[in-house]
Amino acid sequence: MASKAGSESLHNLKYAYQLYSREGASWTASKFEPTDPWRAHHDDTLRCSHCGYLREPFKSNPNPVDCEVTGEFEGLFQGLFLCGMNLVRNDFRDAVGDLIPYAVWGRCIDARTGRALGYSTLQIPAGMCVYPHRGGNRAKQSVQHKQCPGCGNIFSSGGTKEAIVRRAIGGKTLWASTTSGSLFAYGNVVEERDLLKRFSDLRLFRIPIIEDSKDGWTLPGDPGWDGMTHPTFR
Repeated sequence: MASKAGSESLHNLKYAYQLYSREGASWTASKFEPTDPWRAHHDDTLRCSHCGYLREPFKSNPNPVDCEVTGEFEGLFQGLFLCGMNLVRNDFRDAVGDLIPYAVWGRCIDARTGRALGYSTLQIPAGMCVYPHRGGNRAKQSVQHKQCPGCGNIFSSGGTKEAIVRRAIGGKTLWASTTSGSLFAYGNVVEERDLLKRFSDLRLFRIPIIEDSKDGWTLPGDPGWDGMTHPTFR
């Protein structure tokens, strides 16, 4: 948690940064793939009946989930397609894990050897999610936020500009989004922990911090939030 002085300085920051993996962002790079037996287990026991993310009660109160994979990957972060979980390389987890104490970590298991790889699955309780798409409309496109009828996850349409509402961040200095598959941080965290020098694969994407949402919607953490997105998705 940020100190009082630290909170005051964070209040003046105008941007946060999405942290992403150069290797993971490449469509041609090799990646881990969940095994068929593990995916079947995931679909039967964990997956929401309407989307690819975790069902309740796992979404609100996640337990560590170990995944079994084949293939190879060398980047910092990778999403598991249609599994609602993301992989974080263990050396990066060790570098920033104290900043997200509510995170739940599981193991990434090599299907060939049965041994744990140098990656962990990352989950956060739904209530800790910070939505990064709260800006206004893109040209000739209306903003839409769709709420899954099965698990309640909220997905933003391509017409939504990136922006983060400051009150949703609260006292966090590094945080996650359950549906964007990303970690986010203030620039001073990146600098103080020397992350760019320590992790050559790390890339940053700057996102504005705004005082109030500009999308015209009511999402978790907004005044008037009653458990359902408003207006209705069209």
